[in-house]
Amino acid sequence: MLKRQELKRLYNTSEFKENYIDTERKQGAVCTGEGTSFLLWSPLSEKAELRFYKEGEGGSSFFQTEMKKEKKGMWSYKTEENLHGVYYDFRTVTKGEEAVFGDPYARACGVNGKRSMSVDLKETDPKGWEEDRSPQKQEETVIYELHVKEFSWDEAGGFSKENRGKYLAFTEEHTTLNKDGVHLTGLDYLKKLGITHVQIMPAYDYGSVNEKNDGEFNWGYDPVNYNVPEGSYSSDPYHGEVRIREFKEMVQALHKNGFRVIMDVVYNHMYDLDSNLNKAVPWYYFRTYENGEISNGSACGEFFNRSGVTGSINFCGNVWRIFADPDQNASKFVCLRARR
Repeated sequence: MLKRQELKRLYNTSEFKENYIDTERKQGAVCTGEGTSFLLWSPLSEKAELRFYKEGEGGSSFFQTEMKKEKKGMWSYKTEENLHGVYYDFRTVTKGEEAVFGDPYARACGVNGKRSMSVDLKETDPKGWEEDRSPQKQEETVIYELHVKEFSWDEAGGFSKENRGKYLAFTEEHTTLNKDGVHLTGLDYLKKLGITHVQIMPAYDYGSVNEKNDGEFNWGYDPVNYNVPEGSYSSDPYHGEVRIREFKEMVQALHKNGFRVIMDVVYNHMYDLDSNLNKAVPWYYFRTYENGEISNGSACGEFFNRSGVTGSINFCGNVWRIFADPDQNASKFVCLRARR
């Protein structure tokens, strides 16, 4: 394997850009009634294998298949089967070195985000989702930022025990302090404030909490899977479709109560250098100095890829029906392009 600085020089050559950059094709797993397709960009790999699992963690693969090498460094696999609910990962070989990793563009995952899941997104729609729309923008914009777990975690908030700290707490209406029926909490309190937008702190799958432990807490600025909701806020982090459906139910409830929804997103943050992105294309996604050291100018990783950011922001809007608010360190050009 080439050294980090050698790889960066390779990626910056006109030959690499011409032969391996493809911003048109959608990476990840796309699952519909017509079948399921997988697309991985790993241009340096000599071999790519797709492996299926019945569970989101543990157990051995029940099916393995070599992926087809295509142009622009893409690897693909297609089947006529609808593989909704099937977990998977990739195994690649590059210069004799093996790497095993989840899908960098996963739309669903198992507990703690280690293993990806193929998902038919229509199967995650709550009742009435087709009719759901974001409220019309008002003349004045008043934004209230909150943390999904903190919003309802305290017992005094009057939320049901099973929904405290969860997405589904937002579906509970007319909650009051200690259930006294007088002092408003939850959605009614937000309405009383007169706000127009709810901005949730990062709620995509992040790495600093163990989703198996309900008592852990973090702000969420350490993403692992950029296009998957965080599992610790769901009622069941073990089944990948649950977190998506309950995230949608939260958004739906906020829309119903007159709020437009924004999510803070931080694409330049990285929980771990040993990430799915870095295993797929070593050191491509990180800014480095000429000597190969990670620049880390924002003290949180420096992942940056224009097509990846714009694609993820558009995914948030089209699938989750929220507006993504990128971190101030992200390129203004990228953010503007995504919002068009």
